[in-house]
This record gives sequence, C-alpha cells and structure tokens, in this order.
Amino acid sequence: MVNVITRDSNNAPVISAANDPPTLKVVTRVSSEANFDFLEITLNDGTTTETIFSDSGDSGAWQTVLKELPGAGSYTLTARFFTDSEQTAGSNQGWIDLLSVKSTFQSYFEYDDFSGGLPTGFTTSGDANWASATFDSRSTLASGTIGNSQESILTWNFTI
Repeated sequence: MVNVITRDSNNAPVISAANDPPTLKVVTRVSSEANFDFLEITLNDGTTTETIFSDSGDSGAWQTVLKELPGAGSYTLTARFFTDSEQTAGSNQGWIDLLSVKSTFQSYFEYDDFSGGLPTGFTTSGDANWASATFDSRSTLASGTIGNSQESILTWNFTI
C-alpha cells in the first residue's frame, strides 16, 4: 500500500491508501528450431516457481512479458535457452533487451543497456554463458552459443 494524495472539491488534500503492486517487465526474443529448442523464463517468489514465458521458432519480433508481483520479497528470475538432441535452426539463441520492476509510484530496477556485461545480481551457468551482445541494434543479453542437448542459463536474484 502507498499513500496517494488527491484534492477534494475545496482543493484540500485527501490522503488515501492505494494498492500499488510492482510489475516485472521482460522484453525478449528467440530464434531457434520451432517446437524443439526453447527460451523459457521462470519466476520464483520464494514459494513457487512459475513459467512466465516459453517460446521457440523465430517470429522475428520482440515480445513483452508482464507479470504482477505479489509485493515485497525476494525473487529469482531464470532465463534458460535449451536445445534438443536433433538439428538446430535460426540463430539458436535467446535475447533479453529489457528487465524492469516498477509500480505506478516507484521504480525498483530497470536494465535496458547491457553493453557493460551482466549487471550486479545476475549470474550465468550451463554449457555456455549469457553475455552482452548487440542484436537488432539493441544492447542485449544473449544466451551462449550451444549445441545439441545443451543449455545456457541466466539467473537474476532481486529483492523489492
């Protein structure tokens, strides 16, 4: 809850409580073998893990994922690009162009320029590391170059 100040008909301040949940925003893209190689993004709130994005193939477009968060607490966002044991297609990668956590009245985090590499709180693992890369004239984080039956994992731990 946050206090919102408005004015009544006599221009006197009126203070009221408003629910202002934070929202996670991820702008992402994938280019892979359709239906076999995936970029999957999950969010763990300390209790449950939920898949908030899963896609394969190549739509040629950036996709925006919005997820309302239950409130203050610690979270783990995991982006995992993984392949099957067969052929590859497209660029065989996933990209993240923007990560933010904001509410109407407060901005907690916003990452939209990854040219300096992984920001504080981000880690990478798997068969190849995520790294900063320019793609579509954007400064992104890109999954590592992997082969068949491999994965590239990006993890972001954050607290609001």
